[in-house]
Amino acid sequence: MAGSWLRPEEQTFWRRAQDWLDQAVSRQTWRLTDFLNPREQQLLAELAHQRGWVTAAYGGGTGAERCRVILMPDDWQPQEEDFQITVLSVTAARSLSHGSVLGSLLGTGLDRRRVGDIAVTGQQAWVAVCREVADYLLGQWRYVGRTPVQVDFLPGAAALPPPAYEVQQVYVASLRADAVLSAACRWPRSQAQAAVRRGEVSLHHIPLARPDEQLAPGDILSVRGFGRVRLLSVQGESRSGRLRVELGVLRSRSAH
Repeated sequence: MAGSWLRPEEQTFWRRAQDWLDQAVSRQTWRLTDFLNPREQQLLAELAHQRGWVTAAYGGGTGAERCRVILMPDDWQPQEEDFQITVLSVTAARSLSHGSVLGSLLGTGLDRRRVGDIAVTGQQAWVAVCREVADYLLGQWRYVGRTPVQVDFLPGAAALPPPAYEVQQVYVASLRADAVLSAACRWPRSQAQAAVRRGEVSLHHIPLARPDEQLAPGDILSVRGFGRVRLLSVQGESRSGRLRVELGVLRSRSAH
């Protein structure tokens, strides 16, 4: 039942989500997913709603982007413990970056879907992971790049720091990626298009192929040298036909 709003590259996830839901419905029990990005969470919630089911999401802290999702036949009000997430603390002698932490994690052989949000401040990082891989990482993860790191479990009550997004309300001509980038980064449309063509923009960490890609709420654009832009919601239309949207903007340290 996927409509025109479903991107071609999302068809595989949609079919996988249908399988999850079919299995959960047949057994009449909830199902816990790995970490999903905001767009995938939205798609799964839409699919569950079509079958009269509900979803609950949690990523290890308030405002987490990548979350594990529980599919449920009714609102069973799951607790944080039910999502089986462990937050790891990573300490180094040098400053860390999001990219270097993620790269070193995947270098251990870990699947990306087992990793949730990563928060980095100077020489400290916090990483949400599926609980079943936490012990593996404690034994295998020793370096970020060439920098030795100390990896520890955070206490059960500790939570991942939330992303420090600045919320903005802007007007855009359309939900094209270049239009949203132009508004968020305060660039001319031509500069946004050029950034996409140079390979400097990713959608959910996958290089964005076209500046005219239509975005949807939950989508996250990563912009090299600027930071991240998340489309939070579409709030209405002005009399002139422009869309009022709410964006979350997270600037990198190097952005001005």
